Amino acid sequence: MNQHLFSKIMNVLVGEKRVETYLSCLILSCLQKINGERTTYSIYHLLKGKKSSQTIQDAHLFNMTNLFQTFPQLSRNFFEEIIRDLNSKNYIQIVDVDKYKITTRGMAHLEQTLIKMPIPGALNGWKYHSIQEDFWKRLTLLIQVCSNLINYNSSYIPIQNDNKTSDWVKEILIKLSKKREELSNELLQEVINCLNTKDEIMPEVVVWRLTGHKQIGLTSVQVAELFKMDMNYFHLHFLSTIHYMIDRISASRNQYPILQNLLIDYQKPIVLTNSSLVTYRYLQLGYNIDEIASARNLKNSTIEDHIVEIALNETDFSLEPFVPIEVEHKIRVVIQKLNSKQLKMIRQELKENISYFQIRLVQARLGEPI
Repeated sequence: MNQHLFSKIMNVLVGEKRVETYLSCLILSCLQKINGERTTYSIYHLLKGKKSSQTIQDAHLFNMTNLFQTFPQLSRNFFEEIIRDLNSKNYIQIVDVDKYKITTRGMAHLEQTLIKMPIPGALNGWKYHSIQEDFWKRLTLLIQVCSNLINYNSSYIPIQNDNKTSDWVKEILIKLSKKREELSNELLQEVINCLNTKDEIMPEVVVWRLTGHKQIGLTSVQVAELFKMDMNYFHLHFLSTIHYMIDRISASRNQYPILQNLLIDYQKPIVLTNSSLVTYRYLQLGYNIDEIASARNLKNSTIEDHIVEIALNETDFSLEPFVPIEVEHKIRVVIQKLNSKQLKMIRQELKENISYFQIRLVQARLGEPI
């Protein structure tokens, strides 16, 4: 892809007025949460959806799983430009290499912005990033097909032209085996019921993009302009509404006999990275850290990273082989007292021979649940 075309795509996604986009506010919110305890690139990897142990741990530790992979096309250069802009406006101040804390001025700006434009509540990037695209493709094509079926029109350009989605719709139509009027009416009612809620979502950002018989859905840019929304903010509301639909259908499949088929091959995201999963299997066979590191030709610190990731995601995983109960209690008390996630500060306060690894394990157990 040439640079000019890439720039045009980025402008559509994040807006022409770069320094004033909602993405800046979102990054500022993340900086406020990590409070100088991680580098800015931890936020960049979070928004991009990097599936590394550190990114996954940080997402849960700092309660930012909702933002995971919400901006997968975000470029490093553009991200750095936003950081520089926030710094030049005195919204953040540097505390170490690539580490910043939000200033009083920045906090005031963030609070003011979030009052007007709060982060959409149904957003759940970590849970649904792997299914959101397929769900949207299936939903839009199924609605378009049903709309044209009920109008006895077989000459139209499919809104989705990939074979995978087309084949899925054909299979579902055969499986449901309903008359076209019945199918269309039931689908319509299910979509209305799914979106008819008092929860904080914006159904219109999805509805206006739907295509039917002699009705072409608007583009993302057109819908954002229609509602006078920043493109970043529209993007998050769109994802939030899609995530809300997936969540509601998943929780009450019997209420959505047609829409539940959109999730027919949906599997929950694999919560462990492949390497951590291998380490977990060694642990289940009774291997210790040294033995696993030797068997896998990895550093002990890498195996420790894996174990922290396991502790974060597997609620039944016992910390006791690595952190005695009394040590875990002491770490918990200090964490609550300091209200900080800085390992060095916690270890200094403990004043005992307690390792960073043990502190990280307890932090993982205290982290946001999956």
